[in-house]
Amino acid sequence: MFALWTRFVFQSYEVDGRCMEPHLFTSERIVGEKISFLRRPPRRGDLVIFVPPGAPSELFIKRVIAVGGETIALRGGVCYVDGRWLPEPYLPRAAVYGGDFGPHRVAPGALFVLGDNRDASDDSRRFGDVPEAAIVARGALRYWPPTRGLQAF
Repeated sequence: MFALWTRFVFQSYEVDGRCMEPHLFTSERIVGEKISFLRRPPRRGDLVIFVPPGAPSELFIKRVIAVGGETIALRGGVCYVDGRWLPEPYLPRAAVYGGDFGPHRVAPGALFVLGDNRDASDDSRRFGDVPEAAIVARGALRYWPPTRGLQAF
């Protein structure tokens, strides 16, 4: 019975890398849930766990910034979606990430994803749009280490 739950409902994942700091650090564990995207497509701000393009044996976790049909641009570390500034309350207050990108129109049925720690993130700026079919779960809850406490996303 437990195998069915982990196959179809939820699964534990270990964070590897600095791309989601300060929200998630290397070796922390999160629960990914697999049901919500059966009822609704991924939305801007969701944390998604996915198979990155060109790396079928890996899993990445990133934040959805834009969905199919939207145009994304980064200017001076600030995100714009369809020409409008994107408030990003999940980024550290003092965060100013360098580099410009775009404009780039996201393909239908795909997502544009970025890590919260943009300067240390391998994301859609490098590997392109992520097909929605590559999403395996939505990051739902950090549960380890207990010293950082539970955090729902």
